[in-house]
Amino acid sequence: MTLGAPPNVIKMAFTAPLRPDGARIEVSSATETHLTRGDTTATGDTLSQSLDPCLPDGRYEVRWNVKSDDGAALSGTYHFVVGTAVDTKPLNNPLLASGVATIRVFSFVFIGALVGGVLYALATYLPSST
Repeated sequence: MTLGAPPNVIKMAFTAPLRPDGARIEVSSATETHLTRGDTTATGDTLSQSLDPCLPDGRYEVRWNVKSDDGAALSGTYHFVVGTAVDTKPLNNPLLASGVATIRVFSFVFIGALVGGVLYALATYLPSST
């Protein structure tokens, strides 16, 4: 989502009431963390957090945690861009980096097993010339 001007507040609406204890929204950029002001509030089914009003143009990451009224823990992450200058580099996310590495490892193992299986089948089932 691209915004022409920085928002003053982040508001998130849920389908059920939220507990105020443990509610948290954190906003960070590629160079700074703690771009919020004051405490996160959970009122009814709405989670909100005031932001620093002087956010420069760039890409921001919002991480949120909350508990629903029945005690279920919910969390998530999303991004937004302020202005026209877009930082295309992903924010540092160790889960994303480890996920990519895991996919690469499984891909290499799968390809190796596939090639090995084909070579074994060829060596086993082709008639010998002797």
